[in-house]
Amino acid sequence: MGSTIYHRGSLRAIVAGLACVILAILAGCTQVPPPPKLPSGWTLYRDKQFAFQMPIPPGWHTATMRDGPSDRPACVYVVGILPPGDHTQLTDLALSNDPELMYVMVNITCPDWGTIMPGLKETAVTVDGKAAQQYDSQIPDTLIGRSVVAEFGGHRYIFHVQTPITKGPGDLGIFTELLKGFQYTGS
Repeated sequence: MGSTIYHRGSLRAIVAGLACVILAILAGCTQVPPPPKLPSGWTLYRDKQFAFQMPIPPGWHTATMRDGPSDRPACVYVVGILPPGDHTQLTDLALSNDPELMYVMVNITCPDWGTIMPGLKETAVTVDGKAAQQYDSQIPDTLIGRSVVAEFGGHRYIFHVQTPITKGPGDLGIFTELLKGFQYTGS
């Protein structure tokens, strides 16, 4: 039987090659997906608390808050997407009373909410490749509402828009673009 002799230079080359392959695999596993193609003039919002990004229309801005029931610490995280000229502070009151409102709410530690919109027809939709449920509501001659519920990274996300009927088509179009461009960037 013959013996195989490795020279130090050959062994170093093999180790270096294996290290490159391992690093390339690891780098590929941690890459953030490329940002979605944005409609003209839109910007990309990257959340600092949770691993997601979404498009924001021209002139609109975001505001964040933590909230929850009054008898518990904050158990939800909310990113409001506010229209141009709206300088409302994102608070419980604003969330319940603002006639033109969009937000993404992440359930951090609240008890499971169960059925989000009982009595409303559910429509199956997809958000960032994940199955989701859409709920539509309307207060006649007043408001249109749409909520989409999906799970990302072990948290329930609720995407919501409420808008006066007069602004409905425009705001629902913006909401649709927001959902189309939403990306969960966590693992």
